[in-house]
Amino acid sequence: MHSIKSLSVLFIVLAMVSNGCQVRSIQTVRDQHDRESDHGLADQQNIISETPEVHDTDEEGIVHLTSEAITKAGITIATVSHGYLTTSRKIYGEVQLNQDKTSHYFPRYPGVVRSVRFCAGDRVKSGDTLVTILNTETLQTYPIIAEISGEVVDKHAVVGELADGSESLLTISDLENVWVDLNAYENDLSYFKRGDQLTIFSIDGLDSITSTVDYIKPIMDTNTRTTLVRSFVSNSTGNWYPGKFVYATVHKILGMDQVRLVPKNAVQRIGSEEFVFVPHEPGEYKLNAIKIGDSNSAFCEVLDGLEVGDLVVAQGAFELKSQLIMKSVTGHAGHGH
Repeated sequence: MHSIKSLSVLFIVLAMVSNGCQVRSIQTVRDQHDRESDHGLADQQNIISETPEVHDTDEEGIVHLTSEAITKAGITIATVSHGYLTTSRKIYGEVQLNQDKTSHYFPRYPGVVRSVRFCAGDRVKSGDTLVTILNTETLQTYPIIAEISGEVVDKHAVVGELADGSESLLTISDLENVWVDLNAYENDLSYFKRGDQLTIFSIDGLDSITSTVDYIKPIMDTNTRTTLVRSFVSNSTGNWYPGKFVYATVHKILGMDQVRLVPKNAVQRIGSEEFVFVPHEPGEYKLNAIKIGDSNSAFCEVLDGLEVGDLVVAQGAFELKSQLIMKSVTGHAGHGH
């Protein structure tokens, strides 16, 4: 636990930061003397005499709440735990065709398209004849054969049209496996290493899949100031279709050792002071100064002031702080009726 001196400093801060309840200074009264009557000055002196006194923190620092107030504040109790503190980063991207399993088919020689065997969306197998072309120089017809199995994802071949090689006739891709290309800004890039596990989500959050970082481009895009982070994803469900917007999260452990962890919503601050409330007697919650280190969205690392297994107020700690501030500036007990 922190020293009495530290708690005393905290109470002095508490007494000075209440919104609209700062103690008026003697100088303020003197500045108003020329504008106020003697009666008004007497009223101001009464205000000064009613300024709350900072009491001994062994007797103070306790908030009393009735059962009704406890329920209204939604007070919940948590236990200081022992574990690794993790942090996470989120980056956005898009599902892309797996270019290692995508083939674009062009005519070997200029000619006229004589037949097209498949349409967009059709499944083809390796060895299937996709298109036949009439060579306009030899007047011989030759076939274009599928080199891979997959789905026709793009089609430009039309019977009777000239095929001069300026564009692909068909594009076939194996959609069982796709790429998820993510864009990491420079300050996020240190969180992503090849082989790290990440979780990919659809933008609506309805679909998710666990994968790994398979490739990080060694060159940054100078226009977007981002670096490509790629993951190879199984698409057996068909949910991860090319063009789909996604985001991915990766989790990292901060430090090498397990630490004491307290829920982040339990930690309250006044100025530079950090503290929690601990259950005392029934209906009573006692101020306890602490020192914290690293934190994430859910937990703070405890450096001093709490031990593993200690109980703290998690939900409702802010309400207790408000009661304590009121108590410090008004002198009322703040029983939370």
